[in-house]
Amino acid sequence: MIVQETVTSFTASQLLDNERQESLRTALVNVSTTVTVGWSHSCSRTHSAPGFRTLINDELLRQQRLATEIGRVKNINKTQSRKGL
Repeated sequence: MIVQETVTSFTASQLLDNERQESLRTALVNVSTTVTVGWSHSCSRTHSAPGFRTLINDELLRQQRLATEIGRVKNINKTQSRKGL
C-alpha cells in the first residue's frame, strides 16, 4: 500500500500479505498516521477494489479519524481489469 499526501507529496508505503479487509485497515492506519502526523482528520482516496469498498464506513477507521472514499470510479482504468498483461 502506498499513501501520498497531496500538498507536499510526502509518500509512505507498507507491504501487505493479502488484500483482506483487516489487512487493508491495519495498513491504512499505519501508513496514514505516518503521513498525517498532527492532523485532526484524514481522508484517503482508494482504489475501487472490493477490500477497500468495505472500509468506506468502517467504525474502526472512524475512531482513528480516518475516512476512505473510492477514487475516480468512472475512470475505466480503475474499474476494469487489464487484459493481456
